[in-house]
Amino acid sequence: MNNKVSHLWDFCETLHSNLMEDYNKVSSIYNNARKYTEYIAKLMKKLEVVNDNQLSKYYPEYFTIDHTWWETNKPKKTNKSVNLYDWKLTMVVEHENDVMDWTYEVEKLDSIHANLKIVIGYLPNKIRENEEEIIAEQCKYLKHADEVEMFALILMNCDLEENSADPFGMNCYVLHKDGPEKIDFKK
Repeated sequence: MNNKVSHLWDFCETLHSNLMEDYNKVSSIYNNARKYTEYIAKLMKKLEVVNDNQLSKYYPEYFTIDHTWWETNKPKKTNKSVNLYDWKLTMVVEHENDVMDWTYEVEKLDSIHANLKIVIGYLPNKIRENEEEIIAEQCKYLKHADEVEMFALILMNCDLEENSADPFGMNCYVLHKDGPEKIDFKK
């Protein structure tokens, strides 16, 4: 079976073909939410998603977010007893203490729609003098930073500087596609 997917039509056709091919198995688990969800997850792993002739990577449940805040209205029922939801993310925060991977969290939150996005990361004390250059380089990859109210990055020292006025060395930046803007929050 061809599991290559490059657009919605391919996805629908491939999903349907796989369900029909496995009809006996699928029909026996269709009303068991856990087993059917596991089946669909295994099916998703088999798909080869192609975008601009490049194979995309698959990560199940990739977009987990450390901390989220949202606004919601009570779900409305349609005349068919289907819930209609109306909610939006107001703030998301990712905390990454691996000094090599806070940029990964920046890229992930760039793909999430929320009014305020914050990444908290750390840099080795010895390269803090180059942090604006590093952040500016990461900003080149942002696609949606300027579409939200604010996308912020808070960077701190990996190691506390015990006898310093600011042992954490905390700096805050607003991220834009064309580079970071350092925010003076210390009073």
